[in-house]
Amino acid sequence: MCRKAAFFRRIAAMQCVQDGARTAWQQCYNLLLQAYGGYNMSVDPKVFPHDVTHGWPVLQLRVLHEIIYSARKMAAPAIAIRHLTFLLHVLFDHLTSEQRIEIAGVLESYTCRGEGTHQSLALDNGVILPPVPLLRLPTVIEFRPLSLPPHLQPIKRKSASESSRTASPFIYSPIQLGPSPRARSASKLEFLWVQGEVCEVELHLYNPMALELKILEMGLLTENVSFKSCPVDWSLPAESGVSQMKLRGTPEEPGELLITGYSTKVLGVRSHCRLRDLPRMVAARYHVTIVPALPWLQVTTSLSKADDFSSLADGASVVTSAVVSVFGGQSCVCQIQLQNCGREPVESIDVCLDSRVDTELLDQVLRWDQATIRPTLPLLTDHETSLTLHIQGASDFIAPACRKVTAPARWVRGGSRGHKVALESSDATAIEALVKLQYSGGPGMASGYYRHCVIAVTVEIQPSVLITRWQALPSERADYFVLVLDVLNVSPDPLQLTCVSHSKSTIVIPTQQSSRVSLEVSKCPTKCVLPRLPQDVSDAVCQHIHDSVNIRWKITSSDTCGVVSLDKLTWTNEDTAHLFASPLQWKIWLNVHEHRCGSTVYLPCGEEVRIKCQITNTSESVIRDVQFRMSCHQDTGIAGTAVTGKQGASGMGEDLCECSRSVVCVGSPTVSVNQCSLVFVLPGRFKLAFQCHGTLPRQDNSGATTPSGDNTRGSTSLVPSVSSCDVFPVTSLVISPPTLVFDSSDTAVVSEDSSVEVAVTLKYPALVELCVAQSGGS
Repeated sequence: MCRKAAFFRRIAAMQCVQDGARTAWQQCYNLLLQAYGGYNMSVDPKVFPHDVTHGWPVLQLRVLHEIIYSARKMAAPAIAIRHLTFLLHVLFDHLTSEQRIEIAGVLESYTCRGEGTHQSLALDNGVILPPVPLLRLPTVIEFRPLSLPPHLQPIKRKSASESSRTASPFIYSPIQLGPSPRARSASKLEFLWVQGEVCEVELHLYNPMALELKILEMGLLTENVSFKSCPVDWSLPAESGVSQMKLRGTPEEPGELLITGYSTKVLGVRSHCRLRDLPRMVAARYHVTIVPALPWLQVTTSLSKADDFSSLADGASVVTSAVVSVFGGQSCVCQIQLQNCGREPVESIDVCLDSRVDTELLDQVLRWDQATIRPTLPLLTDHETSLTLHIQGASDFIAPACRKVTAPARWVRGGSRGHKVALESSDATAIEALVKLQYSGGPGMASGYYRHCVIAVTVEIQPSVLITRWQALPSERADYFVLVLDVLNVSPDPLQLTCVSHSKSTIVIPTQQSSRVSLEVSKCPTKCVLPRLPQDVSDAVCQHIHDSVNIRWKITSSDTCGVVSLDKLTWTNEDTAHLFASPLQWKIWLNVHEHRCGSTVYLPCGEEVRIKCQITNTSESVIRDVQFRMSCHQDTGIAGTAVTGKQGASGMGEDLCECSRSVVCVGSPTVSVNQCSLVFVLPGRFKLAFQCHGTLPRQDNSGATTPSGDNTRGSTSLVPSVSSCDVFPVTSLVISPPTLVFDSSDTAVVSEDSSVEVAVTLKYPALVELCVAQSGGS
């Protein structure tokens, strides 16, 4: 009955317009509209059936053509455009390519006089014509909101309660009541957008028409939050493949933004295409959290950009890169420019490093002073500040083959073979690190959000010089030792080496050649290493040598320069004997007068010589079993001959004068005074030798202090004594005191019962040399 009624209504509509009256066209339109139901049609495209049987689309197309024609005759272009849009939308799959082009042309000609609206139309008879969006023009197959770039993504600071929150005690169950979590969270996006910053949505679409499709004013449809969309115009070729485009917009306030679809203007018809109406969409809407406004920094560096770098933990947030090549010991700086391109001021900036290399090595290669940034904060819009990154070519300057070799073996491995091995193993080292900047400000900082960006820094360290052999030897001066180094030039050009310690010297080393350097270095004070644990003693010795010796190199062809660090040298017990200064300080008096370097002493034959020696313990440790020794012998020019029967001694033995006393220091230096007298009865050249030997306490790893013996042979420990040097606790210390040398450069003839004065000079290390002569064999 419904189909028969629709048929007769259609016949009646045709009969109404036989005379061509305008009012008849209105009646014709109403009758055709009433016949919709009989042809299984509806004015609402959402309820229009798509699974119709064969033959119906042709009949429906004829009915739609008739109602469009009647609406045009009624002088109602908006109604005609609405029905024509309906036809193109609901019967698109049943139209041939030529029919689609024809209908599109007609629609475009109608909309030239007035565009199609996306609002509902109310007819005079009370029927409402809902809007018809052109969902197929273009056909969108993917709609995906995009997160901000990694360096612009806001990050929420975790509060103390959130960081200490424990896991839930409830047991997981696979049984889910209600909608699945996946369905519930499908439209909830995990990333955040920021107020006042451009956001993007990516669309994949194509043109199913056989003509070029011009899409005008395409933008986003949103709800809940004020959002400023940025419409774009797009053109798709006829029957194009899938194209990719992006729609942009700016949220103007914080909150929960709902993205419901997009708007277009195609063929003169404005359409609001909702995601819920698109068949291939995974979600009906998308929820995005908008956080308060944050600043954002643009970062540049003064160094060249790297072509590539290995992906580290946070490589996605890298905004720029820097690469530099330095020699070992060379230093340079990298200026990191920070410009605030946002609308909010930058109120805080924190800097940290991330790398796969050892932390100690990383701290040596890259350094910065964050205190230089704080005075420039807050950083206003379009203002700049800079961070200075100090880059050091860190190296231990030790040939790889010599790093774990003992002192005797170091000197055995020499010559051209050792240099060849060092050259073959001297490869460049590449260090990659990420300089992370965390910054915040404005309302976003008040809400607990911040941003971070990363700079990828690559430092290539090429070897400059290598120390192939080294040793500590005794010096002519008691307070110094001689440091002998074999330095190999592994740079591509000749190198100028300047060494400054007690004196300054400069040498030129050809490329791939070695040269020996001898430096006089002050001994390490014993009070700096006593009492300490083994590693502390080793570090103290290395630090003392590092502070006392300054070795710089310079490649004259390029004016490249750097320093050589000696703080990684290792020492053995044989070297230790020359590294440590005695904790005992000496003063010697002759006949109540303190004997000083360069002074003159006049001694007549037979006069009593009163000698007083004062020993001061300057360390904070107890020196036990101190043996003070003084010996006197005559200088015959061959070897020292002990004096027998040619002098008398008061307070000491005849041939060997000895005394023993424990020297203890608690808080302040302790003084030990030893006195004796000598009378020389024969003229000649005599020498007085002073020596002191004591035992220092030993501190083991547990902190207990025990006396140590004199035997240090075979020990691998670092001991501040004259006989061993490596890396372990204190065992013993042998002190060689200064010696007084009395030397007479002139000879005088003196008659009987007369006297002569002899000049005596003090030298270090010293003997007291006494020259007494008598004329006429007396």
